[in-house]
Amino acid sequence: MFNDNLLKAACSAKFRVLEAAVYLEKLSSDRSHMIDKRTGQWMKEPPAYPPIISSESPNN
Repeated sequence: MFNDNLLKAACSAKFRVLEAAVYLEKLSSDRSHMIDKRTGQWMKEPPAYPPIISSESPNN
């Protein structure tokens, strides 16, 4: 028998709405996720603009 509740849970949205000021205060990306761990080389060229770094942490 098909259980509609299981489908709803599996397909539910996985995001959160937050204020822009909080987003900009907390977001950091040092772009380390763009570097191949085996070679230490960029997988793709990073954007020309500087990375986004918050005062709390260089990466999250």
